[in-house]
Amino acid sequence: MTISKDLAENLRQDLEKSGFHAEMLAIQTFLRHGWDCRGSFGFFDREANQSREGDLLAIAGRAELCKHGGLIKCWIEIIGQVKHSAVPWIVFRQEPIRLADSMEAWDNLTHHINLPCPPRALTDTLNSTSLIHGLGWTGRSIHEAFRARGTPTGWYNAFVSAAKAAYELHRSRTRFWNRLRDEAPEAFAKCIELTIFKPLVILDGILVSATIDSTGALQFEEIERAAFRFEYKSTVYSRDHYCIDLVTLAGLDRYLVEFPEKRLQALTKAIVSHDVDLREHAPIE
Repeated sequence: MTISKDLAENLRQDLEKSGFHAEMLAIQTFLRHGWDCRGSFGFFDREANQSREGDLLAIAGRAELCKHGGLIKCWIEIIGQVKHSAVPWIVFRQEPIRLADSMEAWDNLTHHINLPCPPRALTDTLNSTSLIHGLGWTGRSIHEAFRARGTPTGWYNAFVSAAKAAYELHRSRTRFWNRLRDEAPEAFAKCIELTIFKPLVILDGILVSATIDSTGALQFEEIERAAFRFEYKSTVYSRDHYCIDLVTLAGLDRYLVEFPEKRLQALTKAIVSHDVDLREHAPIE
């Protein structure tokens, strides 16, 4: 049964304002790029001691045959929070940045099985394929322009949710893989895997960066993406920071091609170049 045009228009406006339309478009973008993507995934927030909902979970991978049997598999799991905003988000740029702040690498949430090389051998590949390296600057904080005083900030809540969801997903997956390895070690004997858990915030709206020039005058630039070393600590979550990328919905297509998909290719190629006999293998981390 069809619905009236007035009801359809009201529903459209509601879904756009609530952000659900943006979520649907983001999921469609991942699927169009060949990612396995689903919306509305659950995770347990141990700080709040309750189950929470994430907006989308997208997974992409590449596989190559090992020289001595088995598979080399690289995965990127994007833990996404989608936010609709009627007002621009202003990113305060931090530049120039220290060399240490541009080196994302193993600051990511990762796990690996039987890497045929020391993890440090993949550091340059992880760094060179990161958004923070590509931009050459980091986001320091965000201001939601024209926000009424006293109203909650959408960006901070989205970043905290993405960080917690990524951390909990990494924690539960690692425990699961450790248990499987203990129960069936032969199944992992010739398996090489590397997975990166990447928190991502997708903005359906305008994203602007703000800097000041040598005279102290404000300079603005509309941008599609920004990278953050987001700090959030509590009695439960104690990591120094989380490497979170922020991208506009309009720029999501280009972001996927230029960063996570290129990173998958580069990491797989780097691991293949180190592929040796895996009779001696390392534990899952």
